[in-house]
Amino acid sequence: MCRSRVRPPSLAPFPSSNSIMKKVCRAIIVNEEGKVLLGKREHGMGVNQYALIGGKPDGDETFAEAIVREVKEEIGLDFNPKSYLQLIDDYSVPGEEWLVEYFTGDAGGDLILREDEVLDVVFVSKEDLDSFPIAFNHREILEDFSLRNNYFPTIPNIREYNGAYCLTGSHC
Repeated sequence: MCRSRVRPPSLAPFPSSNSIMKKVCRAIIVNEEGKVLLGKREHGMGVNQYALIGGKPDGDETFAEAIVREVKEEIGLDFNPKSYLQLIDDYSVPGEEWLVEYFTGDAGGDLILREDEVLDVVFVSKEDLDSFPIAFNHREILEDFSLRNNYFPTIPNIREYNGAYCLTGSHC
């Protein structure tokens, strides 16, 4: 089970005992059929597993700037991000905390893989998730995203539940 702490992106980042928290951003790109794009990782953590496209911000780059750059670099698409969810993931890599911001948004252009980053891409439905080895906590993120959206298309409202922030329709 994913133990990540969730917070709406409009709030300040979570406090952490780790003063140098690692940061990463991810894109939830949905096609016209309501399927989400996943890329098969070429190297690093989660190698040969499928994950949401994304990466780490460079220097003073914002999460939004980083996700636009990462999507373009990794798969050649132009991405217009809309902030969706921010969380601290202290589950995917034992002993590490990652501040993760997820974005939805429109993507366009020609899909061109940078094969030193992404070996393959697939569009998956909620029903397809169990058919692929999925890295990190992305299966849980997408299952939750699916619950809130009946499959994958719209951005939900955020509500508070027992001191944590949850998405309307989720079971937190």
